[in-house]
Amino acid sequence: MKQRRKAILALLLSASVAASPIVSATSVFAEDLDFATVEETEVTSEDAGSDFSDDSISIEDSDDVTEADTADDSILIDNSDSAEYSESDTDVFSAGDEVDAFTAADEVSVQADEEAKTHSIKVTVVNSKGVVSGMYAMDNAIITKQDDGTYLVKMHQASENREYMALTNDITAATQHRVDWYVADSNWYYTIPVANLTDPVYASFSYAKNVNKGSKWGNVQTITFDTSSIADTTEPDVDASGMNKQVALDYTAADAALASVPEDLSIYTDETAKAVTDAVNKLKGNYKATQQSDVDTLVTALTDAVKALRKKAVSLTVTNKTGMFNVTDAVLDNDKLIVTLHGTGYHYLYKGTYEEAVENGDNRDKWIAGDNSSGKWQFTIPVAKGETFVPIVAISHSYLTKYEQGKNSLERAFYPRQAVIDQNAATLVTGDYDHTKNLTVTNNVKMFKVDTASLETIGGPNSNNYKEILHLTMGSTSFDKVFIGSAVDAAAAETTTDITDQKADLTVKANAMGGEATVDYLEKEVIFSFHSVKNDSWYERVFNVNKTNGTLTITPVSVPATSITLNASSQNLITGESFTLTATVEPAKTTDTVVWSSSNEAVATVSDGTVTAAKAGTTEITATAGNVKATCTVTVSDPVYKVTDIKLTAAPSRRIAAGKKVKLKASIAPSNATDKSVTWTSSNKKVATVNAKGLVTFKKNAGGKKVTITATAKDGSKKFAKITLTCMKGSVKSIKLSGKTTVKSGKTTKLKAKVSTKNGKANKTVVWSSSNTKLATVDKNGKVKTVKGKKGTVKITAKATDGSGKKATIKIKIK
Repeated sequence: MKQRRKAILALLLSASVAASPIVSATSVFAEDLDFATVEETEVTSEDAGSDFSDDSISIEDSDDVTEADTADDSILIDNSDSAEYSESDTDVFSAGDEVDAFTAADEVSVQADEEAKTHSIKVTVVNSKGVVSGMYAMDNAIITKQDDGTYLVKMHQASENREYMALTNDITAATQHRVDWYVADSNWYYTIPVANLTDPVYASFSYAKNVNKGSKWGNVQTITFDTSSIADTTEPDVDASGMNKQVALDYTAADAALASVPEDLSIYTDETAKAVTDAVNKLKGNYKATQQSDVDTLVTALTDAVKALRKKAVSLTVTNKTGMFNVTDAVLDNDKLIVTLHGTGYHYLYKGTYEEAVENGDNRDKWIAGDNSSGKWQFTIPVAKGETFVPIVAISHSYLTKYEQGKNSLERAFYPRQAVIDQNAATLVTGDYDHTKNLTVTNNVKMFKVDTASLETIGGPNSNNYKEILHLTMGSTSFDKVFIGSAVDAAAAETTTDITDQKADLTVKANAMGGEATVDYLEKEVIFSFHSVKNDSWYERVFNVNKTNGTLTITPVSVPATSITLNASSQNLITGESFTLTATVEPAKTTDTVVWSSSNEAVATVSDGTVTAAKAGTTEITATAGNVKATCTVTVSDPVYKVTDIKLTAAPSRRIAAGKKVKLKASIAPSNATDKSVTWTSSNKKVATVNAKGLVTFKKNAGGKKVTITATAKDGSKKFAKITLTCMKGSVKSIKLSGKTTVKSGKTTKLKAKVSTKNGKANKTVVWSSSNTKLATVDKNGKVKTVKGKKGTVKITAKATDGSGKKATIKIKIK
């Protein structure tokens, strides 16, 4: 609903004014009203009505002020359909007419920039008894439209006695806090979100006492909004900050726990069934769960109760498929199967397979001891919940006695049996062990594939007609026959096994009554030959059936390597370099793979034929294929870095007194040059000589002469450097220092060095030094700078640079 601003113009003319010239009226109009201040106005029709109560001009809430040009006595109204009125328009002001600045049919109104978002609205609460006027009634409702088109509603709970509102059409959901619920503020106002104002909102109410103790909430109420009652309001916008929402609890685990409850609890013991029923009722019904931890506790209680369910003991109808293990009575009592055997041949049972019993050996703690009652042996076998197939090893009493006497092995007493339980039918079927185990197949042969495989075990080593049968499902129809043995034997065999519908069954182990195995292809590599339909040829494959691990691995038939050669027998490398060896193996179809090795991996390593040098030395790289091998000798050397530049410096200077010495230093580039040694030579040995360490000695009679010293790299790079030295005629005789001997900490002072010479012109340059730079430093000009905050005594020395060795020292006290 739009807010309107109106600019109303009223001009009531008396009879005398009405007789006045129209120009006069226009002039007054233009002078008294600044139309430039009228912004965003709207010219309305006469039907909207124009009420001119006085001769004043009212302009409300104009936002922008602009200049209007009225020099031509025209009236311009901005944003009003570009309407322009001038004195030439006789329809505007005509003699005798009532004067209206906008004609009788027009009215100017100001439209707000945006539609107001907040309004009042009437809220109706309805329940099964009709419109609510008491306890759950709502009043003083305010709505604020949100940017996404939804609304926030703030409304007052009239009776002021229910602090909690759950938005739901399910009381149980509210009670369990499966939905978001809202808390009224201190003035009993609820702030809730709604998608729109046309659909009803379902809510259930409660108060603190009920919520805190988990009582059910009130009946569901239907809240509707009367959109025809929407009206302007001066109330502030409804703010989401006032929406005190309590987030719904997560019932995912609770629903899963409820779904796990068996439909029929009558088959379980009364005690455990009641525990489940109680836990379900507590989760579904009247309980306290205002926090997630409350729900989690209830879920745990129900889950534990379901896990603890114990079925009532059930008598099973027995069918025996072997006379050697005859069960006369069987009772299933939850986690135990109680069987009574006919006869006295077995005093112990073992639950598990024959192989597991053999591995367990004589560990009788894991045997199931029978109970002799009235000449019949009864055994209690543990079973897991839902377990249907129970492998059993019956331990022969007679052979166990012989074992204890040392007359036969313990395994001779083991007879594999089985019991199959059908709880729904209340039946038990016993017999010799007959169980099929799926195998994990690994195909390592191209153009050949076994899709699936399983191993069926019938009986055991001590049973009549004990067999292990391999069931194969081929991956294609390429083969129609299979034979355990070589292709040559298969071609000559009178009988082979047919592959029908891509399936074949082969006995891979068999014996009888504890005798030696007549067939045994388990746990070893065995050649299987397959007959090709396409070319009528037999092809060999290697099968390894591992019963313990439950695997079938298929590999090519081994073709041993007869020779191996390398593309190099020796190779020189620099540290960090690499090269690749290539091995050629004969025959080309060999199944042997090449294995690479290095006799000294500290010198060089090898990976798939690629040799990488590590450090200087020698190593043998070997390629091995089956029983043949080849080697390559690899010699590794460190890299050689040649000298690229030489720079020479002289200490203490290049001007030296006759008969004195100067030390030259050669700086070599690069810093990692392999050989940094140089050869020193003098251009005139009569002036100066130089030794292998770069020490230059001037002749005593060489004063006034020069000599060039050359340093040449020894590494063959032919790099060299030269330096020219001057032999002075005179030399320094003495040095005297002058200056302050006491200086304040942090201050500076300048020292002077007076150099005396003899025998002619000499090098008077001195070099300055400090005995303790932590107290004071000295520059090349003798300027001493003390360190602020440090006190003590320091020695400053000036030494001649002409090789004479003369020097002088002064002590400075720092305070």
